[in-house]
Amino acid sequence: MILLATTRGVPPWDSATASLAKSRLTLFSYLRSRKLLDEVALLTLFRDYSLIRHVHEDAFGNEIYHGYFSWLKRMGVKAFFAYGVDPDVYARRAQLVLSMCLNKVLHEVGSRLLLWCTGFTPIVPYSWISVVYEHYALDERYDLLKGFLMKRFTHVATSKTIASKLLRHGVKVLYLPPAVDSYYEDDHEGSRQDLEWFTPYVEGADIKLLYMGPLIPERFPVNLVIPLFLTLKRAQVNAIMVAITTVRNRLSLVYYKRLLQLIKRYELESNLILKLRVLRNDYIKRLVYEKFDVLLYIPVKPVEMSDPPLTVLEAMNSGLPPVISPIGDLAHLVKVYEAGAVTHLTPLNLYKSVRSIIENQEVYSENARRLVREWYSIEAVAERLEALLDIIIEGRRL
Repeated sequence: MILLATTRGVPPWDSATASLAKSRLTLFSYLRSRKLLDEVALLTLFRDYSLIRHVHEDAFGNEIYHGYFSWLKRMGVKAFFAYGVDPDVYARRAQLVLSMCLNKVLHEVGSRLLLWCTGFTPIVPYSWISVVYEHYALDERYDLLKGFLMKRFTHVATSKTIASKLLRHGVKVLYLPPAVDSYYEDDHEGSRQDLEWFTPYVEGADIKLLYMGPLIPERFPVNLVIPLFLTLKRAQVNAIMVAITTVRNRLSLVYYKRLLQLIKRYELESNLILKLRVLRNDYIKRLVYEKFDVLLYIPVKPVEMSDPPLTVLEAMNSGLPPVISPIGDLAHLVKVYEAGAVTHLTPLNLYKSVRSIIENQEVYSENARRLVREWYSIEAVAERLEALLDIIIEGRRL
């Protein structure tokens, strides 16, 4: 199969989310990938964001995803989704809703298709349907698939951690990493004004660190972040970290309040800023990334979900090198490409890693871009998708 790889059309919105959903929908709308989907229907489920109370600014609604799927369908992609249930809370109910949505898929495109399910799978009683179930997390979704269903589906893992665990359970699995789009829409009126809240935080700092992601101990460990800044302070380094983050549940809210107390206790209010906000515009994201020196990505245990996070890939694609723990899919590549600093998690090691990146900023920045381009760009992952679908479709013919 020979296909011409050309740029994708511009979607009708800039995504606020850095989820696998954004990665996959972008990938499936890319022309090279779209031509591969002639006999594939896409099906997924999103939580109804209108039913969730956000304590961060600029909460976004499900109409964003609805608009994106509608746009995909206008481009000829067979894309369907269901929503109205929070899958992180009501996993079994979410599966039932998705199963009902399957009837619509069958009605519109018929039964002779390959059904690609992202995140959740419906209960499929139709023996003539081949199903690709994409694992972006191992939680209730995994439990629902144990036994009979596990052997019926083709499984695709979004991280090598997930793939390894499934293999240990005797499940045949393929690997398809997340994809980041290098395309950015040109600046539009008001974009730079949207950054007025942000600029005062970074002005005048000698070292500027960025964290983007959920406010949870596994990703933003207080026992490392606070000592790191105390170490920087003792070294008389004028450093600042901005954590652009979200609080999504009660436990996360408790952790947020604890962090604020510790920041006040150690007089780090001008050094460690927690900003509960979602950046809705990809162009603004790039402007933010370019204002920092180092990205902090220090998970403290294996990530059993889509990994590496899209925020990390977006930042590296903009030339922001990471300090990263030796956990997850990305650490080995960062070390091989010299695209950042891989370090064991102690405050002193983090301090030394930050300093080493600052001293070789240009080299690390270029290597970070090259790593993403060669492994996680939409072009690279589309090529992987082509090979993966060839394997799946050939297996269906046997």
